[in-house]
Amino acid sequence: MTGVDIADQALAHAQQRAQRLGCQLTTIEQDADTYDWGIGEWDLIVLCYADERTHVAQVQAALKPGGLLVFENFHADINQLRPAASGQQIGFGTDELKKLYAAAAFEIVRYEEPVGVADFSKEQHRLVRLVARKPE
Repeated sequence: MTGVDIADQALAHAQQRAQRLGCQLTTIEQDADTYDWGIGEWDLIVLCYADERTHVAQVQAALKPGGLLVFENFHADINQLRPAASGQQIGFGTDELKKLYAAAAFEIVRYEEPVGVADFSKEQHRLVRLVARKPE
């Protein structure tokens, strides 16, 4: 397993959790936008709170055929509840994430927009969750 995150504290937490579970985890402190995801490298990619729509192409290239993507993020309505000082919009609109991956020929295994506790903030918000499979 490899974990890539720009936040060193998130990586330290993941490393501690992996050790408790007896798992081997390599952590890399780097922004996902500059990380080399590789070509056909991964059976599973998990994206948590990554807002860039450009990740669709990176996931498409980096997953092995039949590989899975698991994705969680905020629904875009969070921008009305908690506007960013910078004005930068976060999250994804209704069905937006599903449409992005379907347009890239992914099989949508599961898609939902529940109100739940966000893994990122530990606060209750509307979320978008996706599980998609790259074609064989």
